[in-house]
Amino acid sequence: MSRGLKSIGIFLAVVLIFSLSHHKIGTSGTTTTSSNPNSTTTTYASTCAPSDLTATFISGQGAGGTIYGQWAIAKNSGANCVLYGYAIATYQDSLGAVLPIHVTHTPLDHVAWFADAAANKAPQLVPMHVGSVAHIDFSYTDVPIGNSGCPTVAVVSLQLHSGGTTFSMNTSTTSGSLFAPCAGKTLMSPFF
Repeated sequence: MSRGLKSIGIFLAVVLIFSLSHHKIGTSGTTTTSSNPNSTTTTYASTCAPSDLTATFISGQGAGGTIYGQWAIAKNSGANCVLYGYAIATYQDSLGAVLPIHVTHTPLDHVAWFADAAANKAPQLVPMHVGSVAHIDFSYTDVPIGNSGCPTVAVVSLQLHSGGTTFSMNTSTTSGSLFAPCAGKTLMSPFF
């Protein structure tokens, strides 16, 4: 057998092994795991309905110009479901105007930013049932850069997936701390 045919055969074998061992999350909430010709499929209820969830803002604490905080998402009603990936966040001021604050999911220096190790992992399935709580960690700078300012966020609206219904949480806390990201950006973890 020629070297060219052997190389093609090896390449095809690597592609076949990779495709058989690949894990895929379907858009309908189905997880298919294939490690051999026999595959296992576990079906979850559709992405959680926002009407079954309540989000709570946990005030941030900071050091060195960076504020760290968390949003707790409690499942209050409805069928078991799953959260996966990153929520889509929209920030509003006290008058309801949308604030131009960009959300990023990867630290620029690729260092784990959050104290909770689970917040630094790649997105994973988070099964939810009545009484369970998922979290999202966030961070932002509280040091103004140039003329960018530090707008105070009064309401955070979250979507569980693109095109989904939003649900909101008020950012006021009993401690009186403000949610005021400077430089027009925040860093946000996946659901965990």
